Amino acid sequence: MDEKELYVYADFSLSAVQQLSTQLKSLEYRVREVSGGSQAMQAVVDGKAHVIIVLDKNMDIELLNILVKRAPIAKSFLYFIGDPELILSNKAVFLQKAPGVHFSGLPINYNALVEAIEYNTREKKRVLVVDDEPIMLRSVKVWLGNDYEVSLVNSGETAIEFLNKHPVDLVLLDYRMPGMTGPDVLKALRQNDLTKRLPIIFLTGKNDKESIVQVMALKPNGYILKSKPPEEIKAAVSEFFATRIIAY
Repeated sequence: MDEKELYVYADFSLSAVQQLSTQLKSLEYRVREVSGGSQAMQAVVDGKAHVIIVLDKNMDIELLNILVKRAPIAKSFLYFIGDPELILSNKAVFLQKAPGVHFSGLPINYNALVEAIEYNTREKKRVLVVDDEPIMLRSVKVWLGNDYEVSLVNSGETAIEFLNKHPVDLVLLDYRMPGMTGPDVLKALRQNDLTKRLPIIFLTGKNDKESIVQVMALKPNGYILKSKPPEEIKAAVSEFFATRIIAY
Protein backbone atom coordinates (compact mmCIF):
# COMPACT_ATOMS: atom_id res chain seq x y z
CA MET A 1 0.00 0.00 0.00
CA ASP A 2 1.26 3.45 -0.96
CA GLU A 3 1.01 5.63 2.15
CA LYS A 4 1.32 8.80 0.06
CA GLU A 5 -1.80 8.05 -2.00
CA LEU A 6 -5.16 9.01 -0.51
CA TYR A 7 -8.68 8.63 -1.84
CA VAL A 8 -10.99 11.41 -0.67
CA TYR A 9 -14.71 10.69 -0.95
CA ALA A 10 -16.56 13.98 -0.51
CA ASP A 11 -18.61 16.77 -2.06
CA PHE A 12 -15.90 18.81 -3.75
CA SER A 13 -18.24 21.70 -4.38
CA LEU A 14 -17.76 22.62 -0.73
CA SER A 15 -14.97 25.10 -0.03
CA ALA A 16 -13.94 23.28 3.17
CA VAL A 17 -13.44 20.07 1.19
CA GLN A 18 -11.43 21.92 -1.44
CA GLN A 19 -9.22 23.31 1.32
CA LEU A 20 -8.78 19.81 2.71
CA SER A 21 -7.62 18.53 -0.67
CA THR A 22 -5.23 21.46 -1.09
CA GLN A 23 -3.76 20.94 2.37
CA LEU A 24 -3.22 17.23 1.78
CA LYS A 25 -1.44 17.95 -1.49
CA SER A 26 0.78 20.47 0.30
CA LEU A 27 1.78 17.61 2.60
CA GLU A 28 2.91 15.73 -0.55
CA TYR A 29 0.01 13.29 -0.65
CA ARG A 30 -1.35 12.21 -4.03
CA VAL A 31 -5.04 12.92 -3.64
CA ARG A 32 -7.57 10.94 -5.68
CA GLU A 33 -10.80 12.92 -5.54
CA VAL A 34 -13.90 10.72 -5.59
CA SER A 35 -17.52 11.80 -5.63
CA GLY A 36 -20.76 10.51 -7.07
CA GLY A 37 -22.10 6.99 -7.22
CA SER A 38 -20.87 3.44 -7.07
CA GLN A 39 -18.98 3.46 -10.35
CA ALA A 40 -16.68 6.22 -9.12
CA MET A 41 -16.09 4.29 -5.90
CA GLN A 42 -15.23 0.97 -7.53
CA ALA A 43 -11.47 1.35 -7.19
CA VAL A 44 -11.86 2.32 -3.54
CA VAL A 45 -14.22 -0.51 -2.63
CA ASP A 46 -12.18 -3.22 -4.36
CA GLY A 47 -8.67 -1.98 -3.71
CA LYS A 48 -6.28 -1.67 -0.79
CA ALA A 49 -6.20 2.03 0.01
CA HIS A 50 -6.34 4.88 2.50
CA VAL A 51 -9.80 6.42 2.17
CA ILE A 52 -10.85 9.75 3.68
CA ILE A 53 -14.63 10.17 3.87
CA VAL A 54 -16.07 13.62 4.54
CA LEU A 55 -19.58 12.94 5.79
CA ASP A 56 -22.55 14.98 4.63
CA LYS A 57 -26.31 14.46 4.58
CA ASN A 58 -26.42 13.84 0.82
CA MET A 59 -24.06 10.85 0.84
CA ASP A 60 -25.12 7.47 -0.46
CA ILE A 61 -25.75 5.49 2.75
CA GLU A 62 -25.79 2.11 1.02
CA LEU A 63 -22.48 2.86 -0.68
CA LEU A 64 -20.93 3.86 2.64
CA ASN A 65 -22.19 0.64 4.19
CA ILE A 66 -20.56 -1.41 1.43
CA LEU A 67 -17.31 0.49 1.85
CA VAL A 68 -17.23 -0.07 5.62
CA LYS A 69 -17.96 -3.80 5.20
CA ARG A 70 -15.41 -4.23 2.42
CA ALA A 71 -12.56 -2.32 4.06
CA PRO A 72 -11.33 -5.16 6.32
CA ILE A 73 -11.48 -7.62 3.42
CA ALA A 74 -9.66 -5.30 1.03
CA LYS A 75 -7.31 -4.25 3.86
CA SER A 76 -8.21 -0.61 3.33
CA PHE A 77 -8.10 2.02 6.07
CA LEU A 78 -10.91 4.51 6.63
CA TYR A 79 -10.70 8.06 7.99
CA PHE A 80 -14.07 9.69 8.71
CA ILE A 81 -14.49 13.46 8.99
CA GLY A 82 -17.70 14.91 10.40
CA ASP A 83 -20.42 13.99 12.85
CA PRO A 84 -22.23 10.77 11.84
CA GLU A 85 -25.43 12.26 13.22
CA LEU A 86 -25.48 14.51 10.17
CA ILE A 87 -26.67 11.53 8.19
CA LEU A 88 -27.89 9.17 10.88
CA SER A 89 -30.91 7.09 10.09
CA ASN A 90 -31.98 3.59 10.94
CA LYS A 91 -29.72 2.51 8.06
CA ALA A 92 -26.66 4.56 9.00
CA VAL A 93 -25.97 3.78 12.66
CA PHE A 94 -23.08 1.57 11.50
CA LEU A 95 -21.02 4.72 10.98
CA GLN A 96 -20.75 5.32 14.72
CA LYS A 97 -19.07 1.95 15.21
CA ALA A 98 -17.11 1.78 11.95
CA PRO A 99 -13.46 0.84 12.56
CA GLY A 100 -11.16 3.64 11.54
CA VAL A 101 -10.07 7.13 12.51
CA HIS A 102 -12.88 9.57 13.29
CA PHE A 103 -12.44 13.35 13.20
CA SER A 104 -15.24 15.54 14.52
CA GLY A 105 -15.19 17.89 11.53
CA LEU A 106 -13.21 20.24 9.31
CA PRO A 107 -10.60 21.56 9.74
CA ILE A 108 -8.88 18.45 11.11
CA ASN A 109 -5.70 17.88 13.07
CA TYR A 110 -3.35 17.10 10.18
CA ASN A 111 -0.59 15.88 12.49
CA ALA A 112 -3.01 13.32 13.88
CA LEU A 113 -3.98 12.26 10.36
CA VAL A 114 -0.34 11.80 9.33
CA GLU A 115 0.34 9.76 12.47
CA ALA A 116 -2.72 7.60 11.80
CA ILE A 117 -1.66 6.92 8.20
CA GLU A 118 1.85 6.00 9.33
CA TYR A 119 0.36 3.76 12.04
CA ASN A 120 -1.88 1.97 9.55
CA THR A 121 0.88 1.56 6.97
CA ARG A 122 3.39 0.04 9.40
CA GLU A 123 3.94 -3.58 8.44
CA LYS A 124 4.12 -4.83 12.01
CA LYS A 125 2.40 -3.19 14.97
CA ARG A 126 4.51 -2.72 18.12
CA VAL A 127 3.32 -4.42 21.30
CA LEU A 128 4.77 -3.99 24.79
CA VAL A 129 4.09 -6.81 27.26
CA VAL A 130 4.35 -5.93 30.96
CA ASP A 131 4.37 -8.83 33.42
CA ASP A 132 6.42 -9.83 36.46
CA GLU A 133 6.27 -13.52 35.52
CA PRO A 134 9.18 -14.51 33.21
CA ILE A 135 7.30 -17.54 31.88
CA MET A 136 4.33 -15.40 30.85
CA LEU A 137 6.61 -12.88 29.14
CA ARG A 138 8.41 -15.57 27.16
CA SER A 139 5.14 -17.27 26.24
CA VAL A 140 3.49 -14.11 24.89
CA LYS A 141 6.66 -13.34 22.92
CA VAL A 142 6.42 -16.76 21.27
CA TRP A 143 2.67 -16.42 20.59
CA LEU A 144 2.82 -12.94 19.06
CA GLY A 145 6.38 -12.66 17.79
CA ASN A 146 5.68 -13.69 14.20
CA ASP A 147 3.01 -11.06 13.66
CA TYR A 148 4.10 -8.13 15.85
CA GLU A 149 7.22 -6.38 17.12
CA VAL A 150 7.09 -7.52 20.73
CA SER A 151 9.00 -5.87 23.58
CA LEU A 152 9.06 -7.23 27.14
CA VAL A 153 9.44 -5.58 30.55
CA ASN A 154 8.99 -7.13 33.97
CA SER A 155 7.68 -4.26 36.10
CA GLY A 156 5.38 -1.25 36.01
CA GLU A 157 8.23 1.12 36.73
CA THR A 158 10.24 -0.22 33.80
CA ALA A 159 7.19 0.03 31.56
CA ILE A 160 6.81 3.75 32.30
CA GLU A 161 10.50 4.34 31.57
CA PHE A 162 10.33 2.30 28.35
CA LEU A 163 7.24 4.09 27.04
CA ASN A 164 8.75 7.51 27.63
CA LYS A 165 11.46 6.56 25.12
CA HIS A 166 9.87 4.06 22.73
CA PRO A 167 6.48 4.44 20.98
CA VAL A 168 4.30 1.34 20.78
CA ASP A 169 0.84 0.60 19.39
CA LEU A 170 -0.51 -1.50 22.25
CA VAL A 171 0.38 -2.38 25.84
CA LEU A 172 -0.56 -5.78 27.26
CA LEU A 173 -0.45 -5.05 30.99
CA ASP A 174 -0.48 -7.51 33.87
CA TYR A 175 -3.15 -6.51 36.39
CA ARG A 176 -1.44 -7.77 39.55
CA MET A 177 2.27 -6.99 39.99
CA PRO A 178 4.43 -6.23 43.03
CA GLY A 179 5.32 -2.58 43.48
CA MET A 180 3.59 -0.62 40.75
CA THR A 181 0.42 -2.55 39.88
CA GLY A 182 -1.33 -2.63 36.52
CA PRO A 183 -3.92 -0.03 37.63
CA ASP A 184 -1.07 2.19 38.87
CA VAL A 185 0.60 1.98 35.45
CA LEU A 186 -2.66 2.71 33.63
CA LYS A 187 -3.29 5.79 35.78
CA ALA A 188 0.25 7.10 35.22
CA LEU A 189 0.05 6.61 31.46
CA ARG A 190 -3.32 8.35 31.23
CA GLN A 191 -1.89 11.38 33.07
CA ASN A 192 1.07 11.69 30.69
CA ASP A 193 0.42 13.71 27.50
CA LEU A 194 2.85 11.44 25.64
CA THR A 195 0.97 8.24 26.48
CA LYS A 196 -2.57 9.30 27.43
CA ARG A 197 -4.06 7.91 24.20
CA LEU A 198 -2.01 4.71 24.22
CA PRO A 199 -4.21 1.57 23.99
CA ILE A 200 -3.92 -0.66 27.05
CA ILE A 201 -5.33 -4.16 27.45
CA PHE A 202 -5.11 -5.84 30.85
CA LEU A 203 -3.79 -9.37 31.23
CA THR A 204 -5.55 -10.91 34.21
CA GLY A 205 -5.78 -14.29 35.83
CA LYS A 206 -9.10 -13.48 37.51
CA ASN A 207 -12.21 -14.51 35.60
CA ASP A 208 -14.94 -14.07 38.23
CA LYS A 209 -17.57 -11.40 37.60
CA GLU A 210 -16.49 -9.13 40.47
CA SER A 211 -12.86 -9.06 39.30
CA ILE A 212 -13.82 -8.35 35.69
CA VAL A 213 -16.07 -5.47 36.81
CA GLN A 214 -13.15 -4.02 38.79
CA VAL A 215 -10.83 -4.33 35.79
CA MET A 216 -13.25 -2.68 33.35
CA ALA A 217 -14.09 0.12 35.80
CA LEU A 218 -10.58 1.43 35.11
CA LYS A 219 -11.57 1.88 31.45
CA PRO A 220 -8.79 0.00 29.67
CA ASN A 221 -9.23 -0.85 26.00
CA GLY A 222 -10.05 -4.40 26.98
CA TYR A 223 -8.87 -7.38 28.97
CA ILE A 224 -7.50 -10.83 28.17
CA LEU A 225 -7.64 -13.78 30.55
CA LYS A 226 -4.25 -15.41 30.98
CA SER A 227 -5.96 -18.80 31.12
CA LYS A 228 -7.07 -18.49 27.48
CA PRO A 229 -5.38 -20.77 24.93
CA PRO A 230 -2.58 -19.08 22.93
CA GLU A 231 -4.64 -18.97 19.74
CA GLU A 232 -7.42 -17.08 21.54
CA ILE A 233 -4.96 -14.56 22.97
CA LYS A 234 -3.52 -14.03 19.48
CA ALA A 235 -7.04 -13.64 18.09
CA ALA A 236 -7.92 -11.06 20.76
CA VAL A 237 -4.92 -8.91 19.84
CA SER A 238 -5.65 -9.26 16.13
CA GLU A 239 -9.30 -8.32 16.64
CA PHE A 240 -8.30 -5.24 18.63
CA PHE A 241 -6.21 -3.90 15.77
CA ALA A 242 -8.85 -4.83 13.16
CA THR A 243 -11.76 -3.17 14.96
CA ARG A 244 -10.06 -0.22 16.65
CA ILE A 245 -11.88 3.12 16.55
CA ILE A 246 -9.69 6.19 17.00
CA ALA A 247 -11.46 9.47 17.73
CA TYR A 248 -10.11 13.03 17.56
